[in-house]
Amino acid sequence: MDRGMAVQAQVPVYRVRYSSWIDGLLFFIGLGSFYHINLVGELYPTELALAALGPVIWLEKRRWLAARPVSTLLLMLGVWLFAQICTDLIRHTPAMDMARGWAAITVFFVDFAVIYMLVSERPRRVYLLLFGYALGWLVQPIVQPSIYFSGEPWKFGFGYPFTLLVFTWIGWRCGADIRRMRRYVPFLLLLGLLSIYLHARSLGGFTILAAVLIGLRASRFGEQLRQRISFGKMVAFVIILGVSVTGLKQLYGHAAEQGWLGEEARMKYEIQATGKLGLLIGGRIEMIPALFAVMDSPIIGHGSWPKDPKYRKYLLFLLDLGYQRDKGQLKYAIEHSDLIPAHSHLLQAWVWAGILGAAFWVFVWIWVVKIAWHSFRTPNVLFAPLVFLALLSIWDVLFSPFGSMTRFAWALKLTVLFISWRFVRAEKRYMSLAATSVCV
Repeated sequence: MDRGMAVQAQVPVYRVRYSSWIDGLLFFIGLGSFYHINLVGELYPTELALAALGPVIWLEKRRWLAARPVSTLLLMLGVWLFAQICTDLIRHTPAMDMARGWAAITVFFVDFAVIYMLVSERPRRVYLLLFGYALGWLVQPIVQPSIYFSGEPWKFGFGYPFTLLVFTWIGWRCGADIRRMRRYVPFLLLLGLLSIYLHARSLGGFTILAAVLIGLRASRFGEQLRQRISFGKMVAFVIILGVSVTGLKQLYGHAAEQGWLGEEARMKYEIQATGKLGLLIGGRIEMIPALFAVMDSPIIGHGSWPKDPKYRKYLLFLLDLGYQRDKGQLKYAIEHSDLIPAHSHLLQAWVWAGILGAAFWVFVWIWVVKIAWHSFRTPNVLFAPLVFLALLSIWDVLFSPFGSMTRFAWALKLTVLFISWRFVRAEKRYMSLAATSVCV
């Protein structure tokens, strides 16, 4: 038995009837995940279908949810919901806002649980779901374009799903074969540069960083990481990663300042990067009111869809920090809504549900980093999409808003991550058995 088959054999498999219809179902669930109906918020038919499927498959597949860390994740989701309910009752949140806040967490719970049970740890099914999801969101700008699509079609339309489709195809073709995967690194680097040129900075940066990690893992140094890691190797890895990120940031800054990315990108960079907190906060100004809201009520939170005009006034603090923002535009941002903004999963949950809401995303962030690191050391058949999705997840928890369109995306990402963790554990069991056999 070769190594791959041995590792696969170590992954726990429960005897269930093979249902080819599940394969097709998963593809079409992913394909239709973008479509929504505006009815008291955004209603996604795919999520309704998942909720209907839950009771049907529960008895047969519920054991998949019993193992840690999946069971712990579901528990933490329950804690987040409990915190949101308590906060809303304490804050006397309006009934409609309260219902929307509770529903968002509940639907997220159902999305992940049902998708994870449907996939049942078959890598082929994960890929079918990924292919369907990527193709569906490539169609989305044509069927239901966002309000920002016409201005930046790559950033707010085709960029992310196309990039995910590329990583999914590479993973489908190469599996866990890192050396075969290495041949696609130049194309991924070019794709990342294209995204940066088309104003999708984060997407381009993570595409390039994922390509660097794939190339690094395919090198002799990367192969050495499979073994016990010395302090020196760990330091070397951190230095390589840090230099890559810093170099990419400096390269983008120089290209933007020189106008190589266009006049619009140059002006945007000057506006966002001139302040004391740099480009990171300058491009996510909504984090400033959220930070003040958290400091005012760190334990309880402000409730679902919290509204308080005083926090938006903190946007003027950007001028004190040296950012070249138009005061009139800032005043418009303050006056057109009372909603406390938050450009971060972590801060949004903290503002809405208090510290227990934030605890959920801290838990997720820690596990994403842990799974990404161990999967980097011992690549599995999901390695290519995992690297890309893990990098996005690490970023999104800290610096991206959480909304209705991200619920399904997170259910998908968590499924890929936790199934990859199963392969990591299986690899460890295989190595342990191999070592025992040698000793005997």
